[in-house]
Amino acid sequence: MNPILTRMHKIFLQIITVSIVSGIFGISGCQNINNSASACPEKPSSTLNSKRVQDIQLSSAKISKSDAVAGGESVGYTFKAKKKQSFNYQVENPDICIWIFDPDNKIVANSNLPQDGKYLAQIENRRGAGSFKIEMSLNDFNKPNLIVAATNPPSPSPLPSKPTVVQTPQPRPGNSPKDVITQYYEKINSRDYKSAWNRLPIDLRDNRTVHPNGYNSFTDFYDGLNGININSLDVVEKSEYNAEIRLRASCKLKSNKLSGLFLRFHLKWNDSSQQWEIYKVRLDPNEKTVCG
Repeated sequence: MNPILTRMHKIFLQIITVSIVSGIFGISGCQNINNSASACPEKPSSTLNSKRVQDIQLSSAKISKSDAVAGGESVGYTFKAKKKQSFNYQVENPDICIWIFDPDNKIVANSNLPQDGKYLAQIENRRGAGSFKIEMSLNDFNKPNLIVAATNPPSPSPLPSKPTVVQTPQPRPGNSPKDVITQYYEKINSRDYKSAWNRLPIDLRDNRTVHPNGYNSFTDFYDGLNGININSLDVVEKSEYNAEIRLRASCKLKSNKLSGLFLRFHLKWNDSSQQWEIYKVRLDPNEKTVCG
């Protein structure tokens, strides 16, 4: 057997869920301010990679953000705020936990922000992998809400009832999760390795267990094949922001023999690019062989 294939066979059998370990924000232990405090731990249980942190501008107007987190991962948002302001948020997913870190890297015990500076909102899913959508805003907590009451307001006229309108979910623009995987292997089969490589998440590209020589390991492996035939792509799970696809394919070896390739691709929806993106690849737990 081709020694490159033998070596890569061993490497691919070691594919596991990649934990983010580089570029981590320093975080000290403290309490969270999640509305479900009894369900969330006192401090994050996951690491926060600087590549998963986005700088945002907050004001009294709400802004909406959405993302997906894998098990053992977090997403962060940094924002500038002043003393005498309060951080307000609302999430759709009840499994989401949020911790707010002040400029001194200490958690804020409630929504009132204690000083001027840059804050970090760290978000994770206490159930493991999942997506979320969050609305955030800043308000002056010492500024009262002004409510002006009208004198002897007239009684409103009853309004006619309106029929309930059920909105049909619209398909997302751009490629489907299956399209992304199909195009990934089309790039490989056409020897456009750079484009295929760039479709993989950065933490998988940087993983030295899977790619001990980085990009060269990737190209060496596929140079040892005559191509990949996709036999089937099955949707294991799909939600608004996450998808899991099962790949069943055949590697065409230089000897003209075929060998099985069975992987699970995890994808997330990126609101910014309006595209599905690969964020994790693992062995199919129901299969045993991987191109070797």
